[in-house]
Amino acid sequence: EGATEDRPPADAGIAAEPEAAEPPASAAETATAAAPATSAPANTAVSAPPPVCMVWSELSTTEADQLAVRLRRTGTSFSRNRTEVPGSWWVRIPPQPSQEQAEQRVREARALGVTDSFIVQDNGPNRHAVSLGLFKTEARARQMLNQLRTRGLRNAGIEPRMVTTFRIQAQLSPAALRTVEAAPRIAAGRRVPCANR
Repeated sequence: EGATEDRPPADAGIAAEPEAAEPPASAAETATAAAPATSAPANTAVSAPPPVCMVWSELSTTEADQLAVRLRRTGTSFSRNRTEVPGSWWVRIPPQPSQEQAEQRVREARALGVTDSFIVQDNGPNRHAVSLGLFKTEARARQMLNQLRTRGLRNAGIEPRMVTTFRIQAQLSPAALRTVEAAPRIAAGRRVPCANR
């Protein structure tokens, strides 16, 4: 039989290369892994302030129209009411049937020392009345009337002169309120909170 050749194993005499070791985790990665998961930050948004109820009173027609336009621009609904109130008080001798009789009343008043008077000539219910003064307050008008009566003028009286005013009520946000009352200002001094119900 022929000699058998002994062959070394395929990897004999070749040193096996060690497998590359994974580098150690850094301290930062270790800390990150160890740190517990944190929750998402809480919602810190501030809620809008509640709306306020406001009333504007004693507005002229022009003021009421301007305020209504501004409220509509902010998307605010409102109520608008009209009323008649005394704007002044008129001390006068009531209308006379004719110009001649009105002139006679003037002569009688002058004889008593009342010189500040004139006869109303405008067509209407007060034609031929004798005007003796127009006053902003009823108290001042009554004071004048008492002085005239002290002098002996007995046929004079007081009549309120009515004017049309408006009242507007609205519920709106504080921001809308600032916008509505921005320059030029509209009756801010006559604006008050709604009465509690």
